[in-house]
Amino acid sequence: MNSDVIKQALTRSIDSLPKHAQDITIQLNPQDKTYVVDLIQTLSPEATVRPNAAIARGGCIIETTDQVLDYTVEKRYQLAVQSMLMDAAKAQNFEVHQETPDSMQTHTDYSSALLSEGQQLAEQEQVQGNIPNDSESNVHATSDQVDGEEKRSMEQESPSDSSSDETEIEPGPEHE
Repeated sequence: MNSDVIKQALTRSIDSLPKHAQDITIQLNPQDKTYVVDLIQTLSPEATVRPNAAIARGGCIIETTDQVLDYTVEKRYQLAVQSMLMDAAKAQNFEVHQETPDSMQTHTDYSSALLSEGQQLAEQEQVQGNIPNDSESNVHATSDQVDGEEKRSMEQESPSDSSSDETEIEPGPEHE
């Protein structure tokens, strides 16, 4: 891969950071690190570089105390395709809606279905005036208790005498 790709990605992403950005951490593919050490020292000498083999060569993720910039190859490709689709829709005079769950996909890694579900629930709560009450907060405690009871019942079912090498399994009532 051409080292100019990662250099360009780093330059653009670091330049887009606010001047007051603090605790900058740059994640990139370990193979790209050798090409950009000098560039990082020039652009952001206080930055910490953290190799991450999960990031494809040519991409990076920059984290600060305030934000995360996903400048991976996959995210840039996704944005380019989405931009082309938006341009094509505008050229065909299609109505383009902003900030729908599909357009929000550019800002998040959550699925569109999850975003739609959250939006629908929020609208329902506004219409119905539902406000969470104390009985709803007990749901987690109840499910934990159920898990605890299941664990206890499983422990009770396990053989207590482990000194025997052979364990005889008796059929349950459904097999009789």
